[in-house]
Amino acid sequence: MLKVVHGGRYIIGKAARSGPPAENPLISWIAILSLLQLVAFWRILGRMGFPPWLAIIASLPLVNLIVLYYVAMSPWPREQQWKALRDEDGPDARF
Repeated sequence: MLKVVHGGRYIIGKAARSGPPAENPLISWIAILSLLQLVAFWRILGRMGFPPWLAIIASLPLVNLIVLYYVAMSPWPREQQWKALRDEDGPDARF
């Protein structure tokens, strides 16, 4: 069964759908995984002493590689705090 629709477009039988096109399920999975990654990065960066808002930037494609190398190659703020505590002469001083 053929039907002529606006301007000569042909729609065959029940193949025509009305309404908006169906959403691609891949996009939904990408959104869910991005949110899970955001939560993990937020917690990890906060524990390392970096500002947690870097997690938002790290959720962008290709920018996440730049953030990864920045975090890997720069001295961690928490590591510097631990080093300062270790170098103090206190009750747990080196023998």
